[in-house]
Amino acid sequence: MAYIKQSNDGWVNAKFKNGEIKALPEYLEVELTKIDTRDYFTIKEGVFKSQKASIKNTGGSFVVKGVPPRKPSVEIVFDRSKETIEVKGLATFKAITDPSTPVPTGKHIIKIPDHPHAFGSSYTDRATYAKTWFSLGNFAGVGDVYLHCGSVSLGCVTVTDITKWDTIYKYLIKARLSHSNAVGEITVK
Repeated sequence: MAYIKQSNDGWVNAKFKNGEIKALPEYLEVELTKIDTRDYFTIKEGVFKSQKASIKNTGGSFVVKGVPPRKPSVEIVFDRSKETIEVKGLATFKAITDPSTPVPTGKHIIKIPDHPHAFGSSYTDRATYAKTWFSLGNFAGVGDVYLHCGSVSLGCVTVTDITKWDTIYKYLIKARLSHSNAVGEITVK
């Protein structure tokens, strides 16, 4: 057992078996299969689960042997009318959704981050992990919905307390919901 090491922006590039380079989120669980000038592994969770990849280890490895640091799943409540999210055990933050295509009400899974999101680049001066978004799924009439920081929402849960995003990110990234591909659940009301 092993995991992807913590990085400066939350992402580490890996070379997949087909030659493609894709970013993997820090703390992602992997199974080491071979070590030489690269660390070869099988991804154990997230959107690339069961795929094989490798990372150069010259100058230091980005793969850490051992059990990934984990904490219990996170519970969040997003109140659309109050424009707040309560991250249970952490704090309450300002958040919005687009009123013309709001995130659907109900309980949704918060997934492990899938890839760096370029739209977050506008906020990296205030939030190191602004390009890391947590998927809530794909909803009819809305499309892909994420939990992320920003000042504009197109139907996502958008945390407008941008300078607080790193705190929220660090609280979520190590959490797992019952050994699944999720970090927790969000209730939208």
